[in-house]
Amino acid sequence: MSHPVKVKSRITIRPKNSQDAITIYNALKPDDKPLPRGLFVETRQENDAVVVDIVCERGLASFLATVDDILRSAALSEKAAEAIRTKI
Repeated sequence: MSHPVKVKSRITIRPKNSQDAITIYNALKPDDKPLPRGLFVETRQENDAVVVDIVCERGLASFLATVDDILRSAALSEKAAEAIRTKI
């Protein structure tokens, strides 16, 4: 019986400013839990960066979908923060 691939990754997002880092962190952190068995995601803020650690034992497709979700959410929250800043 073969075991699924285990993939570990760290994504470090360095936004333009600390306020965007807070916005991105707040957008991503709620998705850390609950997660399906075999998937671990931990989001934290380090200075002006957002760091996301991922461990996936559900195969490459699940890992890629998780990374895609994280990056899309980060990009959307950054874009929203920029739109709000330009309106103020």
